[in-house]
Amino acid sequence: MTNEALADEWLAYYQYWVGAKVIKGPMKEEAAAELIQHAADELRHASMKSDVTFF
Repeated sequence: MTNEALADEWLAYYQYWVGAKVIKGPMKEEAAAELIQHAADELRHASMKSDVTFF
């Protein structure tokens, strides 16, 4: 595993997480839930690429 691959997963996690926190609009709750799910998937990917469990 390379550090770059792990960093990519962390960056994707963070971007989805931040997006879920700042989203606005009439479908905010539904979209935020979807983004949080994607964030959790990215965190799981990061965990699989390393020896550390993040959740």
